Amino acid sequence: MRAARWTIVLFFGPLLAAAAEPPAPETLEPGLAVRQEVVFYPVTGRTTKDLRSQIAASGPREHPHGRRYAAATEYRITWKFSYARGPAGCSVASASVALALRQVYPSWTPPADAPKRHQRRWKKFSAALRVHEAGHGETALDGARSVLRTITHAPPAASCRELAASTKTACRSIVRETTARLREDDIRTGHGRTQGAFLP
Repeated sequence: MRAARWTIVLFFGPLLAAAAEPPAPETLEPGLAVRQEVVFYPVTGRTTKDLRSQIAASGPREHPHGRRYAAATEYRITWKFSYARGPAGCSVASASVALALRQVYPSWTPPADAPKRHQRRWKKFSAALRVHEAGHGETALDGARSVLRTITHAPPAASCRELAASTKTACRSIVRETTARLREDDIRTGHGRTQGAFLP
């Protein structure tokens, strides 16, 4: 019995994030693990105009020279499986998939003289941002689950090399499809604006 391991690393800047809380371990399929890290960057000011300016200057970038957004998520899907030879050829014996998420959000501590209406706007914006990100998180988790199913249901191949190659191709295709779904969701929602993730 031998083992194969593959890793795909992706970064999404325009609010492509996961849910605020990772799924409970008991809700995950055997062989699937989710690890999440949430970090905050500070923004300061008295008004939403100040906060918009801070986000434009300090928010995470889509890529090193790209546009800044209010939030971002880095995620990594890794998979590994063992395989064994049998009468039908080489088949998958066991598999595991891990989804690692790192989310970045803005954090504002209102000064004592911050107008109440701007504080209310920030709370609404933050809550809507979490809702938008939660949708992306479910999409990313669906992708990880599809990778696990693809590996565990892979048909036997004539050789283990062939099995590893076909499985790698299939899993990478799932990642591309997941990426497309995430981007389509951002286009559909205007990066969360239609869900309320904007500061008036």
